Amino acid sequence: MKYTIKDALSNNPDEITITAEEFDSIKNAKRILSAGLSIEEKYEVLLGNYEDLEKEIVNTSIDSMLNRPRKHNDFRIYMAKFNKRMTNLLTASCLYVDHVKHHVSEITMKSSEIKCKVNRLFSDKYNKYIEYRFMEALRDYVQHRGFPVHYINLQSWVIDVNDPKGKVAHTIDFSSQKRILEEDRKFKKTILPELNDNIDLKMATRKYMECFSEIQPEIRQIVSGNLTQARQLIEDYITRFNEKFNQQTKALSAIASDDDRNEVDELDLLLDWDDLRVDLADKNRVLKNLSRTYVTGETKITQSEK
Repeated sequence: MKYTIKDALSNNPDEITITAEEFDSIKNAKRILSAGLSIEEKYEVLLGNYEDLEKEIVNTSIDSMLNRPRKHNDFRIYMAKFNKRMTNLLTASCLYVDHVKHHVSEITMKSSEIKCKVNRLFSDKYNKYIEYRFMEALRDYVQHRGFPVHYINLQSWVIDVNDPKGKVAHTIDFSSQKRILEEDRKFKKTILPELNDNIDLKMATRKYMECFSEIQPEIRQIVSGNLTQARQLIEDYITRFNEKFNQQTKALSAIASDDDRNEVDELDLLLDWDDLRVDLADKNRVLKNLSRTYVTGETKITQSEK
């Protein structure tokens, strides 16, 4: 077998000969970077589903303010929308938790110490926050038995009752009901005594997402050394090729050929796709105090306008 590195975008005959061990190291580096990208993509999917839920809250609040729903079916339509958003988010959270553990194991060569450390990140949140424990139990309930949203409530109130021109706020609340969850024999009963009869899904979801937002940077820190080494290895081969042949290409191929010069295996040797991982990590930072944050359409009054 012969192993070479060539320009992937041209028929330029220039090539560098490498060993079988070097070819395998390139393959391993690509596998590590691919797993790193998957971690960021799973987190992006989770955040995207949470964003869709928050947008649904705003959009439905506007709709209820303008159209004043009164019929039973109006509320059923709202409930269907929130069941869809909550189901999507809980499914994405399952995908994130399960897959991230697998991807970290891939990156760190199945280190038992790292596996314990990652599991502890999730278990610490589970032990600390009732919202996290409830959402985990609700996720299992949704995957196997029922919908998460049992009750919808439209809310409006005057922000300052002493102001004759006081502003009126509109929102929509949606909740799970303890009595319905109690009827399910498989729902984790140890959690229910800690919960109200109507379980506020807006607040529970925000706290749940805040927990994941704090876990994700810890995951990045755990795998950062392996990812840096893998990226550097590929960068070094690109630099080596360009310096030897005085080129500026960023797209190479590592090729394994048999004795008859037939290509048996080919590896793309480029980093544009890994730039997406770096960009996602930069974009999706910690969502601090998410459970205390909300969007409003209110106009802010400055001191000069009072």
